[in-house]
Amino acid sequence: PPPPPPPPPASPRAPFEILWCNEQGLLTEGTVSNLFLVRRGQLLTPPVWGGALPGVVRQAVCRLARRLKISVEETPVTRHELYTAEEAFVTNSLVGVVAIRVADGRRVGTRCPGSVTRRLQRAYDTTLRKGRSPVGTVPGRQ
Repeated sequence: PPPPPPPPPASPRAPFEILWCNEQGLLTEGTVSNLFLVRRGQLLTPPVWGGALPGVVRQAVCRLARRLKISVEETPVTRHELYTAEEAFVTNSLVGVVAIRVADGRRVGTRCPGSVTRRLQRAYDTTLRKGRSPVGTVPGRQ
């Protein structure tokens, strides 16, 4: 048989990340990231018991948010809540905190990144620049 056709070229509209839903249709996480929304100044993230992985950067961002006096709640998240969030972002150890501008072709929030996302990006980046682990002590290091 002939070889399969080559993949299509990358598109500027290609998604940065794909978000997964659990069996109930609730958002859980990205393929390589954790999801956060901002609603009324509060940080929301899908719960581990609902299918989200307990990522180390997720843990760090929750800790940094609490230090910044930003309330954090683990709660089930629907697609509608993502579409109507004031802000949304994903986290992982390679990119840190990355704002979500568009989800399923719908603009998320009015500013990207929003003020809460920017505060958390700065706090996370500052922690790394100071040579500290944003998640606490790294095993095997002093």
